[in-house]
Amino acid sequence: MPVPRRRFQRGSLVEKSGRWYGVYRADVVQADGTSKREQCWQPLGLVVEQSERAAWRQFQPYLDRVNDAVLKMPSKAGLTLTEFVDEWRTNISVNLKDSTVRAAESHLRAHIIPKLGNLHLTEITTKAVQGFVAHLAGGRSRKTVENLLLTLSSLLKTARAWGYVCGDFRVAGLTLPRYGVKKDPRCFTDDEVRSIIANSPEPLSTIVAVTAVLGVAHS
Repeated sequence: MPVPRRRFQRGSLVEKSGRWYGVYRADVVQADGTSKREQCWQPLGLVVEQSERAAWRQFQPYLDRVNDAVLKMPSKAGLTLTEFVDEWRTNISVNLKDSTVRAAESHLRAHIIPKLGNLHLTEITTKAVQGFVAHLAGGRSRKTVENLLLTLSSLLKTARAWGYVCGDFRVAGLTLPRYGVKKDPRCFTDDEVRSIIANSPEPLSTIVAVTAVLGVAHS
């Protein structure tokens, strides 16, 4: 997928009501945090006092500032997942049901952003997400993993629709945890058992000591 081109402007010079105006377009931040491309008119000198060439010279610094700002913007190919999620929150989540947003935000905060947030969108490949799945498999059910992948897949679908360059991640290319696989229960180490016995009041201390010696399992 090609990277979208930056919008470098040459602007135009317009004579109106006896005055020169430099006309260009700029991204203006709206009240809801989104940006809108708007036409801007920069008043310059009076026509009777200023030649067209002089008006262009006066207008050029305004164009330079606009074009410099565009050059400093991060490339759509270089956006991280965290940066894209910020855009998603501003433009998409505000239009979703509260329950949908709560579930997505829970997935993002607890799992997706901590493990994948620093990756650029182009780095979110099937291989990278397979490592994420392996991390999740240590204690999460297959259903939980599937729900997390659904959230991630939905985010990347939106990113592609907005013209962002993304990796080749496809859910169909992943190997997911088997159904019904449970994580082995954790056992206390000898040092932990001794610490529990030493710091527990009676009769709990004696109960723990006897249980540890006899190896009694809790059913």
